Amino acid sequence: MTMLDTDKKQPLPRARWLAGLAVGALTLSSAAHAETLQEALAKAYENNPTLTAARAGQRANDENVPIQKSGGLPDVGVGVDYQENLVLPGNSFFSPKRFVSVGGQLSVPIYQGGAVRNAVKAAKFRVEAGQADLRATEASIFAQTVGAYMDVIRDQAIVQLNQKNVAVLRTNLQATSDRFEIGDLTRTDVAQSEARLALAEGDLRTAEANLIASRESYVRLVGEAPVDLEQPPQLPNLPASPDEAVAIALTSNPDIEAANQAVNASRADIGVARATRLAKLGAPPSGGVHNKQN
Repeated sequence: MTMLDTDKKQPLPRARWLAGLAVGALTLSSAAHAETLQEALAKAYENNPTLTAARAGQRANDENVPIQKSGGLPDVGVGVDYQENLVLPGNSFFSPKRFVSVGGQLSVPIYQGGAVRNAVKAAKFRVEAGQADLRATEASIFAQTVGAYMDVIRDQAIVQLNQKNVAVLRTNLQATSDRFEIGDLTRTDVAQSEARLALAEGDLRTAEANLIASRESYVRLVGEAPVDLEQPPQLPNLPASPDEAVAIALTSNPDIEAANQAVNASRADIGVARATRLAKLGAPPSGGVHNKQN
């Protein structure tokens, strides 16, 4: 038996081969474009402008700590004075034509009445409050993202349901018209079928508009258009009772934590204000260099 005979005994129709490739490509395409809720939240964390602005504001808030610490560091000042006499008197044999004076001053704070210490404490408390506010912003954006994700899935299902309803009512209208032609139904029956179809088409337009609004909200939060969203998984680690949920919120809510840190920062500000009435001690050595040129 030749190789050609073997091929003839085990044929693979071209149509079946192409159909298999098409089904495989469709499956891979659907799997590649399917998006989970976790991926949507990750995109929102990376792309949401509100979160980006909040993180940038927190980075600026972090810099207040070294700024307040600088109040307890030595202060160095340098001054330069340059003078030049364009016209010298005839009897001024020892007057310089040019005079340069360079002076420096070093101020070393020794005691500030606790102003620097309390200012640093207040700045640190505000950093912690800002971090809590950032977590609250993240939680709010994530909650909105989950809502937008579910709204898209819901509105897609409603649109599909209305599309099927419109298709059924169009078939029903055609059947009613055919029965009217043979005298089995009246004109009123046809009018009622047309009214039901018109109402269903209006509901379909409303559902499509709601879907467009949901998709735009999703884009605003996530930064990308939704594509083939998967059903979300069950929520893990939910509180067992409402009382437990309230207890967790009282101990872990970032808004409450931010408010507590703001109170601590205000108390530290009181220490800064009190320091203004106390004496301050510092060591201000200074020195200078003079240069005369004839």
